[in-house]
Amino acid sequence: HPSRSGAFRFRYGRGRTSGFSASSIHPATMAIVDGFLAIGTQLKIEKPTKGTAITSCDSIDGPIVKVYNGSVKKINTVEEAKKIYPDVEEIIYLGDLLFPLSDVTNRNYDLITPGYVEEWWGLELKEKDSTIAAQTDSFKISFESAIEISRKYRIPLNPKFIFYWTQISGEEFRGLLEWLKLAKSKGKIVFPYNKSEQEKFSLGKRALELLGIEHEVSIENVVLNKENSMALLANLGLNPNILEERESELKNIFYIERYLLEKPVLEIINSISEFEIKDKAGEFVGARMARPEKAKLRKLTGSPNVLFPVGKEGGRLRSIQEAVEKGKVLGSFPILRCKDCKKDTIYPLCERCGGNTQQMYYCLTCKEKSLEVCKEHERILPNAFQTLDINHYLKDAMKKIKISEKEMPTLIKGVRGLSSAGKQTEHLSKGILRAKHNLQVNKDGTIRFDATEIPLISFRPKEISGGV
Repeated sequence: HPSRSGAFRFRYGRGRTSGFSASSIHPATMAIVDGFLAIGTQLKIEKPTKGTAITSCDSIDGPIVKVYNGSVKKINTVEEAKKIYPDVEEIIYLGDLLFPLSDVTNRNYDLITPGYVEEWWGLELKEKDSTIAAQTDSFKISFESAIEISRKYRIPLNPKFIFYWTQISGEEFRGLLEWLKLAKSKGKIVFPYNKSEQEKFSLGKRALELLGIEHEVSIENVVLNKENSMALLANLGLNPNILEERESELKNIFYIERYLLEKPVLEIINSISEFEIKDKAGEFVGARMARPEKAKLRKLTGSPNVLFPVGKEGGRLRSIQEAVEKGKVLGSFPILRCKDCKKDTIYPLCERCGGNTQQMYYCLTCKEKSLEVCKEHERILPNAFQTLDINHYLKDAMKKIKISEKEMPTLIKGVRGLSSAGKQTEHLSKGILRAKHNLQVNKDGTIRFDATEIPLISFRPKEISGGV
């Protein structure tokens, strides 16, 4: 339902497999709805656009579910989702919807408030100390390291160790505090939960569920693991180290009177916690199934391997090799200049030195390229019709992915020309890899393969630039 808590959590970003008007969800989300959602499924969403095609991304948050015995689990893999599916009573949170910022601005929609995520935390750390940020994986960080970094650099607590505080009511928060006061510390938090106490602490139990805190329900107890126990105590302004002490009851160090219960829950948490606790929820997005048949294979005309123009020089098959034999390609290409070596290129990263490039502009009246927009004329383009030395770019691509001429595929198919406003081209190395493993580009910018088995292709994002 529109904006309903528990729907897709909105998250900015673009997956390696998503293209224009496409967004990503976790593979476990696909599995926990019994395959109702699949790669290529078209969804109608309430905001910020009318529709989107679904792709997968496993580095975002997956679903949080409640099983029939009352336990709450966060699902991280497809296998885990399929195994637990028959026992799921409720999907508390469906998981993230990874949505490109460019699609929001392209539709002229107001920016949507996202939840606090690991990428955001990493950027805040980078502002304080870029060296430590480069050495720290914001997705795989221990609780001890997270609180140490937050104390030292005065940044919010890592999203891995905060919860959905904006999604519980004041009554549920009070119920959780009253329940916590009767809990015991045994290296982790153990809540009392026998038959007589289940009704009494139902508000506290529901708060624990809506906060998205994983917990196990046994015959007489609700048990949190050590990491979640320490994180909950830190969020509530208590010392997590008390779990290391001998078995004790939390009522000896826990006083409900400290909490200003008349204020919003997240505000209460920030007034008492040593660390700044951000809103993890942000805005939720409702969606419905649109056109299931659109999930079928949708190759671009000519089945190109790479979005790289070869013009007439590519011949009938739009072949990169045929264009290479002719040596030059005539077409519209981006005009960029390297900030370091001052050489012109067509890629966002210089293929010669790896430096960042800056946009140049072509005046249709002056017939000249420059780093500044022509002040006399309005007919300005970020690209120009030019003669390109395709041999130079192909040799650079082969060198970048360390492939010899003997290993080169017999046919790499490009496109006649590009229709995008900026004429952005993909790096030729992508075309080599796709042709080698029988991959083509789809109409929505995603990649599909026809082979039954292909080896995993992996490289760092900065090594290859230009396009998805």
